[in-house]
Amino acid sequence: MQPRFHPSDRRGVTLATSLLLILLLTVAVVAAFVRTSGDRRTTLDQVAAVDAYAVAQNGVDRYLTVRTTEPTSFPDSSNVNVPGGTAAVRIRRLRAKTGNVPSLYAVTSTGWTTGNRYDARAARAYRSVTQLVEWSEATLNGTAALTSLNGIDQQGQPATYDGRDTCDGVQQASSNWVPGLQMVDASDFEKSGNQNPPQIYGSAGNTIVDMGTLADALDQLGFVWDNVTSMVGSLPNVVRVPPTNNTDDFNDFAFPPKTQQPWPILLVDNAGGPAYTSNAPGHGILVVTGDFATSGNAFTWDGLVLVGGKMTVNGNSTWTGSVFAGLNNDDPNNPDVVFPDNLINGNKTFQYSKCAVTRALTAFAGWTKIPNARADNVPSY
Repeated sequence: MQPRFHPSDRRGVTLATSLLLILLLTVAVVAAFVRTSGDRRTTLDQVAAVDAYAVAQNGVDRYLTVRTTEPTSFPDSSNVNVPGGTAAVRIRRLRAKTGNVPSLYAVTSTGWTTGNRYDARAARAYRSVTQLVEWSEATLNGTAALTSLNGIDQQGQPATYDGRDTCDGVQQASSNWVPGLQMVDASDFEKSGNQNPPQIYGSAGNTIVDMGTLADALDQLGFVWDNVTSMVGSLPNVVRVPPTNNTDDFNDFAFPPKTQQPWPILLVDNAGGPAYTSNAPGHGILVVTGDFATSGNAFTWDGLVLVGGKMTVNGNSTWTGSVFAGLNNDDPNNPDVVFPDNLINGNKTFQYSKCAVTRALTAFAGWTKIPNARADNVPSY
């Protein structure tokens, strides 16, 4: 005889099934929340790791931008604020400069993000990055008190071309002396009338150094004039002086103190136009793509002067450092000097100074990152 089930006997099964379904739904909801929270943590950890890396890398770049001179003591440390956090930067020297081999440094930056990862109790993310860099210095070969790729016409009182290295008024050892005057063609120096010959001193004695052919002279210079003008024109800190027809005195540019480094770079882009004329003192690197002239007795310059065209030097003036003229004659396939002679009128002194040239070239010195020479650790919290 089969047992008979009354409908009231099934109530317990329905209740158990409902409770089981509710339990399963609860577990599913809790699991979804846990997974969502875990995914959120994972995502925020990844964001924090990327932010910490960006802060550390920005710390390296900011340090190399702000630190414009080579450190003198090590380790050199500083804290810099960058977007998204703070970086502690530390630089160590791995190799001192030897001959033409530049100094090698390791810059380590540890960056901390500004905010926490996912709640106020979580620690800030941080990450360290190390970059190998070199300190590169600009050099200048074939220097003299005055180097001219075109001729010179001396009028009035004789000029003085002194290649005996003088630093801050103190004459240096003779091993540092250079020629007082060097030209592509020494015979292209003329003096008007019965004027006395030029006063020339330096490593070559009292004679004008003949540099040979134009190709020989360009090799001795050690730089390409077109490359120099292009590089100077692209520098963000170059002072562009608008060319004028009359005496402009560098557009009233206020020169910083000579003790301040780096010295400024002034660019007068007047090639093909009238000569730029000045009667103001200055220091640094003066680049004139066309003709350059001085007037009166107030002009002095400390540092480096590079003139593409012809120079007309009037009045009494003193040039301390090194001067180059006629650099637009940079085509070795053209054996003739095509630019007019420089005109040297009145008393003036071209005095070679290696320290003045070095101070001027400081504007071109700076940090160079070594490619594929960067390392970073895993982010920490």
